[in-house]
Amino acid sequence: MPINKGELEAQLQQTIGAQERAKRSNPDLNPWSMGICRVVHVNYEEMLITLRTTTGTSDEFTRVPVPLTMPGMGSRHFLGAMPEVGDLCVCGWMSQATMTNSDRPPARIPVIVNWLSRGPWLGHDWMVEQPFEADETDFGSSRKRLLLEGVFQRTRHKRKHLQPGNILASSSQGSDLMLDESVTLANRRGNEIRLRDQDQALVTRSLQQFHAMAGARIYAGMVQRDATLLARTMVSDGLLWDGATQLDDDGKPFFGARLGTVADNPLYNSGLPEDTDFPNNYLTPARILSRRRPSDQDNEQQPPIFQLDARLDPYVFLNNGLFIDQNGFITASTGVPFDGGTTYGGKRMFRTALLSNNYPNLRDATTSRAPTFTEYRIEVAHTSDGLLPVTEQTDGFDADRLPEQFPKAGTDQSTTNVSPNSPYITFALGTVVGNDPYTPDGLKVYGVPLTPSMGTPSRPTPAMVSALNPPVAIGEQAATLFRLSPIGPNAGPDTFWSVKKNGQLRANIGGPAVGNSIDFATTGSVVGKVGGDLSLLVSKAINLEASGGDPASNAALNLNFPTGTVSIYAGGSATGAAASVNDSVDLQGGSADLATMKLGGKNVEMAGDSIARVQGGDLAAINSGGAVTVFGSQSVSIVAGQKLSQAAETHEISVNGKMTVTMAGPANLLPTSGPVRETVIQAATGGTVDKYSIPVTGDRVESINIGNHTTEIVVGNMTYQTATGSFTAKAGGNQLSLNSASGLASTITTGFINLQAKVDSAIVQAQTTILLLSNAGSVVLWGNNVLLTATGGKTGGIVSGEDIEPITGLPFAVLGCGSPTQRLSA
Repeated sequence: MPINKGELEAQLQQTIGAQERAKRSNPDLNPWSMGICRVVHVNYEEMLITLRTTTGTSDEFTRVPVPLTMPGMGSRHFLGAMPEVGDLCVCGWMSQATMTNSDRPPARIPVIVNWLSRGPWLGHDWMVEQPFEADETDFGSSRKRLLLEGVFQRTRHKRKHLQPGNILASSSQGSDLMLDESVTLANRRGNEIRLRDQDQALVTRSLQQFHAMAGARIYAGMVQRDATLLARTMVSDGLLWDGATQLDDDGKPFFGARLGTVADNPLYNSGLPEDTDFPNNYLTPARILSRRRPSDQDNEQQPPIFQLDARLDPYVFLNNGLFIDQNGFITASTGVPFDGGTTYGGKRMFRTALLSNNYPNLRDATTSRAPTFTEYRIEVAHTSDGLLPVTEQTDGFDADRLPEQFPKAGTDQSTTNVSPNSPYITFALGTVVGNDPYTPDGLKVYGVPLTPSMGTPSRPTPAMVSALNPPVAIGEQAATLFRLSPIGPNAGPDTFWSVKKNGQLRANIGGPAVGNSIDFATTGSVVGKVGGDLSLLVSKAINLEASGGDPASNAALNLNFPTGTVSIYAGGSATGAAASVNDSVDLQGGSADLATMKLGGKNVEMAGDSIARVQGGDLAAINSGGAVTVFGSQSVSIVAGQKLSQAAETHEISVNGKMTVTMAGPANLLPTSGPVRETVIQAATGGTVDKYSIPVTGDRVESINIGNHTTEIVVGNMTYQTATGSFTAKAGGNQLSLNSASGLASTITTGFINLQAKVDSAIVQAQTTILLLSNAGSVVLWGNNVLLTATGGKTGGIVSGEDIEPITGLPFAVLGCGSPTQRLSA
């Protein structure tokens, strides 16, 4: 049949229209179509991602690489977020060429237009999304999760609630920045900074706070000491990890870690060869800074690849900081615990914790459940170089306080080889832990609890020392510390004071070598209450001066000890202008010794409620320009171990009661030592030099048990005189009595009476009668001539019986002449 041209054209137009409509509806052919893609891989270093289309194309396909687009980005600025595997984005399709001679559409590349969010309720409820049931596959192993990444994704959603007008920045790892009426910046562990609108407060909450400023630092929270923790990758383990051999005979990779031996560690595998260029414990910084070293440690280091300034050469500045020795090795001799602590998220840390409730221990709290010490510490340097501080907490390494040279032996580490950024003022609260890792003395106690030590009373050596060596009880640890390291040409030792955890205060005031260490003034009084002892150890002098006294008593110095004793001792002697004649005492040897203690005043009184004693080792002297009075309301005792001497122009003793003098001797119990008592009166003139009187009424009794009583007068008289009474001398039963009324009477009961005048005459004269009477014997008068004279009597010789009668020539006895009872005898 004939062809209808009109119908043919209509059919053709209809076909073309259908094709155009199909072309416009086909996302593969429509240049203006958009689709939704899923992220299956992220190249975060080059900011490229791999996408898999889910809608907007006729089929799913994977496209790589796709450049990341951000809300704002340029050569030097950036605003955006790095996506994760599984995120959804909206992509448009951009032609690679604007013109083509082919009927096929030009190739197109996806361009990320924006990002899509899943249902908000998934994030609000922390729901888990996965494209299959939980029992269909196992996500328990990291290997399975890595193999299925980008294909089958399991995601737990996270989303904060937002209200109109809120701004939120939230990371997948858990940190958030929330802008509502307040500002909240928080990490995934709940540490946060808030600018709170309600009370217009700045609120911070964290476990740790490290604030590094120009010349000042603040450490707060748990005690964390990371300055000595070098990165593990900086130290060789002695194995060649990048060598040609990486697999063992079974095709398994070598572990190679030096964690022990095969017997005690299943991970030990020595299959990796030894690294001959970098032995075990040898410093291995970046290759451009590294120095090769043969395994023989006696050989010298190889020179660096490039000549570096010393402050940039890690083998120099780490040696100055005592991290490595001069051969480049980290050894036990340096004392740096480079391999201690723990690592989390690339951050190395060490926290000082408590091993038990009694004794501390350097136990890392990050790897144990031991309670961690806390602190609030402020350190201030004297000056600042104006450079941004680089510390172990800001950059992982404390470059600010590195010394400029290696510490020299025998030098004072407090004044030499110390960085100008080192603190000269330290204030710490909580538990005081060493924080100086760069001096030999400081390194010994870095990260170690400290305790204040004053040394011994005889040799004070005040310092903050380790509380671990030797270990002390927890109460002996320092709870507070203020320390100032003096600066200047005459700088002395450190000034510090510290309170222990048991409440004890320890303090040392340094100050210059010459001058006052403490000089203070108050407008009022100073009162102190001491529950125990008060001890002052003073190297020089104690000077107390008061310009006035107590208003009530005018006392300028009051020392009152109601229940205690007072002991004051001085062992030196006054010298120079302080010494005077009055300060000296004359010993028995004749030498003048300066007094070691002097008490002076207008009127000085020493009183004891029960006993007051003055005692001297060689001599106790009381000197007075006037009188000296020793008064005891009950008794006064003067005791000398060897000799008691008294010297005065006039010596008066007045006793109202009884006086007793007791002497024992002789000296050393030797008879040759002389008399027990000897009285010598040196009188220049005559007269009475010794007078004894009992002026009222009383008797005097002398008693000698065994011995003699001798009185000897060379020239002079001896008189015993009794005005009324008698004088009696007795020897056994014999008695001689001279009585003022009855005269002289002598009674001899034993022995005889013998009166002799060997040179001159003996005269017995009586006013009335002289009676010579012998009751049983004879009365004999004997001499060359015996003359009997009587007043008014006869004179002549006495006729004896032996005389011859002149007439008869016979003796008168024959004639019977003479008195028969009175006889003369030759």
